[in-house]
Amino acid sequence: MLLFFSPRAMMAHPFRRLATTTTTHTQTTTSMRLERDWQRRRRFSHYVASFVFLSRGRRENSKTAAHARRCGAFGSKSEGNEILESDDDDDEERPNNAWELFYKTHGTKFFRDRHYLKKSFEKDLILTSDDETSSSRDGDDDALLRKEVLEIGVGVGNALFPLLRANPNGLRFHAADVSETAIEQLKLHEEYDETKIVNAFVVNAGEKGCFGGGDYREEEEEGGRGGSQVSIKDESFDVVLMCFFLSALTDEEIRNCLTEVRRVLRKGGVALVRDYADDDAKNDLSEFYPGKKVVMEEEREAYRRKDGTLARFFSERQMMEMFTRVGFKKREEKEGSTVKRVVFTQTNRKKNIEIGRAFLEGRFVK
Repeated sequence: MLLFFSPRAMMAHPFRRLATTTTTHTQTTTSMRLERDWQRRRRFSHYVASFVFLSRGRRENSKTAAHARRCGAFGSKSEGNEILESDDDDDEERPNNAWELFYKTHGTKFFRDRHYLKKSFEKDLILTSDDETSSSRDGDDDALLRKEVLEIGVGVGNALFPLLRANPNGLRFHAADVSETAIEQLKLHEEYDETKIVNAFVVNAGEKGCFGGGDYREEEEEGGRGGSQVSIKDESFDVVLMCFFLSALTDEEIRNCLTEVRRVLRKGGVALVRDYADDDAKNDLSEFYPGKKVVMEEEREAYRRKDGTLARFFSERQMMEMFTRVGFKKREEKEGSTVKRVVFTQTNRKKNIEIGRAFLEGRFVK
């Protein structure tokens, strides 16, 4: 058999080096096999190159989309906060707060149940038969004797459900959160019981008159816009519980919230708080996005996380001042307010290191 190749073809192909003279059948078979191998390698290299190119494009698009979601969900830029303002005002499905996006992303799987609260706030949340309760004060003999508790920042119930398990007949909860998704997940929990959780509602507790108090309530009654659709009467609760909630608010939002908390508490009622202390290991720029301090009015430790949520860290003095400023009892008064620091070591198994954790637990008396 005679095989003829043009010089150009022989130069372009590494395996076309056969003589232009007569060749044996064995040589021809070897040439064809080499040709097929070369074509397979060529197709494979094209496939790999295409895959890398498309993957890189998807990653870039994902980053762009993620940035757009952050911009849309978390609003305008604050000083020291590099999350930019979105120009798209037509996106009706865009979440209006960072915590809504947080619970849409993580659902019920992010936080662990806070069983330690049973010990931390045993005096006020774990009742005995000698405790006087709201039902006995109201003269309702048929109702279970329970304390009325409002939890602000309830999330999906990581504090509420452990407390109800420990004291099923002693507490009656009202649950509030800024995230509609969180409240929906709370109501879907297998332990959700309307006789024990009588109300679960969405509210921005950082707004002025968030629970319907003050001048905002009067504006609503006169047909004005008002600051909240929630209306809670004065002195409605024995306890207001806030776990890692105040650290998610600005200074102005904290004042707005605590003013309303004091209003809805009964005389002698208490606000119970657990939150981050200023010497906690997570008070570290490397843990947060974009790594710059968010400058607050009083220059407390505050950072914006990658997901847009705020992180605050307090000293005992700062936390006490937040409450006494709006009228809660001072530490030195009889049966006054108290704040204590809880310190322990936590093992990070993923990084195989031990870190020092520090939290504040406060009991503030009206």
